[in-house]
Amino acid sequence: MTNKEKLKRAIEQDINPKDYYKEIIKKIEKEDKMKKEKNLLKWSFVPICLVAIISGVLLINDHNKQLKSDIYKPNIETKDNINLYINDISKMTQGMLRLDADIKTTSIDSFPYFKEIADIKIPSDFSEQESYEIYIKPDRDSKDYNILQSYEINYSNEKNDRNIRISFSKENKPIRDYQFSEEGSRMSNINDLELKIFKYNELYFTEFNYKGINFDIETSKITEQELTDLLLSIIK
Repeated sequence: MTNKEKLKRAIEQDINPKDYYKEIIKKIEKEDKMKKEKNLLKWSFVPICLVAIISGVLLINDHNKQLKSDIYKPNIETKDNINLYINDISKMTQGMLRLDADIKTTSIDSFPYFKEIADIKIPSDFSEQESYEIYIKPDRDSKDYNILQSYEINYSNEKNDRNIRISFSKENKPIRDYQFSEEGSRMSNINDLELKIFKYNELYFTEFNYKGINFDIETSKITEQELTDLLLSIIK
């Protein structure tokens, strides 16, 4: 299962207040029938109670959609120039977005900048590597994908479903097809560069600007130490 499929499944598991609302309406209709057979005074408070239940369901659902973030320092070997915090997100707060782009296969050698990517720290068991150019339309009505939005390189160990995706661009902020709230999150600091690192189950996310290049990094099933080594090999 890919990272995006995992996120989509998590999002689809959110509480749906409409389902609760339908159930409550059925209860109201049932109580209305009972009113005709029972004392009016005895049942006069039922609608008020049901309204309170509806409000409670909506409030609970809204609460569950808020960012639930536990912040902690990773249990890893760090240095004086690293102050690392992981924002652990218990639930994605925004749905999948439609990624409207054309992806073309390329090679690392064709990248016009960030040549250092050839020397970054990737786990030794990662045997697969793929490079791409991401193109978008100049405007919504256009049929041509002729604007170079960003570059992307994927490293993976397909056998163990471990992977690292690095997107970068000098001109643009790399696009992704999902978003989440950053409310309440805490900054990390690596070699005097501030950045936010998020974790959702076995996924890590971070984005930052380093030496005029916008980076967006997503990983799956790597350790905190491997993540730190990766970031240190970029942010020197």
